[in-house]
Amino acid sequence: MTGDKYYSSQSLIKKFHKQRDVETFKQADNIGYFFNPTKEALLLQCKDQNSQQNDIENFKLLCLTGIHLRVLGDIVLCSKLSICLLANNFISKIDALVVCQNLVKLDLHSNELVALPGFSFWENLDKLQVLHLHDNPLGDPET
Repeated sequence: MTGDKYYSSQSLIKKFHKQRDVETFKQADNIGYFFNPTKEALLLQCKDQNSQQNDIENFKLLCLTGIHLRVLGDIVLCSKLSICLLANNFISKIDALVVCQNLVKLDLHSNELVALPGFSFWENLDKLQVLHLHDNPLGDPET
């Protein structure tokens, strides 16, 4: 197989896989597979982690590991978070976490992050000491 034909077929395979992934996510979303982090759902899911708080704006800890989370939703209302554990989900964008300026630990490993926010995002998280990003397709030429 010549080089041009090889890269052409690889490109077609890549497009096929991407389209299949989009369709799979759409079907999963339609059947309610993904957790929707509304204010009410976060109160129910994280109440034990923040027993002294009745309002998510005052939550200091969020542990939403492996719950089929795809979007951040109302997590951005948790502006006083210091520990945010969002590993083993399907998150692809984290820009909205810029409001969580008290973050000390942010665990995003094993998600669907293909790119990271720009400098201003990280500049606002000046208290951040621990960041886990492994097992994401960051910089992966296949994505």
